[in-house]
Amino acid sequence: MKRESKLIRCFLFYGIFAGILAVLSVLFYPKSNTIEAGVPERDIKLSGIFGAPENSVDVVFLGDSVTYTSVAPLQMWDEQGIASYVCAQSGQKVTEAYYWLKKIYEKQTPEILVLEANILYNYERFEEETNAALETHLGYYIPIFKYHNRWKNLNADDFLLKFEKVGRDFARGYVEKTGAQAYSGGSYMKQGRKVDEIDEVAEFYLDGIRKLCEENGTTLVIVSVPSPRNWNYARHNGVEAYAKEQNLHYLDMNLHTKEMGIDWRIDTLDAGDHMNEVGAEKVTGYLGEYLKEEFALVDHRADPKYEIWNENADDFEEQ
Repeated sequence: MKRESKLIRCFLFYGIFAGILAVLSVLFYPKSNTIEAGVPERDIKLSGIFGAPENSVDVVFLGDSVTYTSVAPLQMWDEQGIASYVCAQSGQKVTEAYYWLKKIYEKQTPEILVLEANILYNYERFEEETNAALETHLGYYIPIFKYHNRWKNLNADDFLLKFEKVGRDFARGYVEKTGAQAYSGGSYMKQGRKVDEIDEVAEFYLDGIRKLCEENGTTLVIVSVPSPRNWNYARHNGVEAYAKEQNLHYLDMNLHTKEMGIDWRIDTLDAGDHMNEVGAEKVTGYLGEYLKEEFALVDHRADPKYEIWNENADDFEEQ
């Protein structure tokens, strides 16, 4: 009897503890996608996709800042009629990309997922990466672990559980950067046999992303946008080896800068790290054509359900 009594007390304790975590997670979870509501600044533009109508986005981009400064969905819409969204954030890791994709699948089933390859090399030491992965995992399933600092900013809406409709980001996740600082380092994609292998933690979650795509009927495409400060042929070889092994599409735009008309004197914001708005226009044009031709995506420009995209594209062009 004593043993049974201990087991009952143990189950009661953990049941109550789990209940408390569940209640606090709902209470602390932001009720809108604003900084004031408790959403981290780096998540704001990304979370705008949750304000889009269900199953209305054909292409989703995941990546870090080199992605959101290089890909302009409204330009891609204007030129190819592709409904896309950039779900990138500063310093995004592949572990974060995996859990964002799980959340995106709750509302969207994109035909194409474009994963920008720089995040596969955004890693530190193994211990730090595994700790970061654990924190991201807990934050996804038990939001109180991610939003615990919100206790200082809780308001009546939180206690009344008044969730506001998520606002869609006007630029669909793109961040326009003006100004130019030339890259003068010369050729950075000299062909060689050296391989910069993908870190084991990153590869584990990359496998997870690939499997999520397979389960949801999404084609995974790995892309490297032009970035001399971040990319080289050894990393190209590392990603290419994985893509070949898993039979995935891989487009390294660093090998096509001449075709794109990239001029490193005027197309980069910060000496070859990020693209500015001039470079982004060239990257987006090339990538849009590639996606349209390779995957025969539907042109939605004449579809009345997407009229807001036409309106936003006109406003984007004027701006």
